[in-house]
Amino acid sequence: MEKDKDWLSVEDIATELGMSVTTVRAWIRDRKLKAAKLGRDYRIRRADYEAFIEKSFTTSDDEPKTEH
Repeated sequence: MEKDKDWLSVEDIATELGMSVTTVRAWIRDRKLKAAKLGRDYRIRRADYEAFIEKSFTTSDDEPKTEH
């Protein structure tokens, strides 16, 4: 039985969203996605990732809630 991961890597998020690793790192660098830097790698709490996705949803008139 695999437990849900509490921490995600940049690669995990890039794969899940079908985005490049470079894009995910840019979100972190621009402080749009919260992350902890451990050595040379970043780790993102699942809750912070889910909050980032929630903020990224568009409104009913298709205007983004936040700028990307």
